[in-house]
Amino acid sequence: LIIRAHHRFAMRLPVKLRQAQGSPRGLLIEISKGGARVSNLGASRFEVGEQVELTTSGGIVLHGLIRWAHDGLAGICHATPLCA
Repeated sequence: LIIRAHHRFAMRLPVKLRQAQGSPRGLLIEISKGGARVSNLGASRFEVGEQVELTTSGGIVLHGLIRWAHDGLAGICHATPLCA
C-alpha cells in the first residue's frame, strides 16, 4: 500500500515539455493536484529542480519543477496546485 498526498488520474495525452535545452515531446501518463508524470521522453536529460513548461496538444500550459527523471520518464511538481 502506497499512501500519496493526492489522488492520481491515468491519462494518455501527447505533450511538449519545454526546458532550457529544447522541447522534447512526451506522453502525459499521470496527473494529480500536485504533479504529473511524463513518459516517452527518450534521451532528453532533466535535472532535479529544473523549471519546465508542460504544454498539451490542446494548448493547456502547466508550469512546474522536475522532481525526478530517469529512463525517459520525468516526475513534475506543479508550480501551483491544479485546484484547491
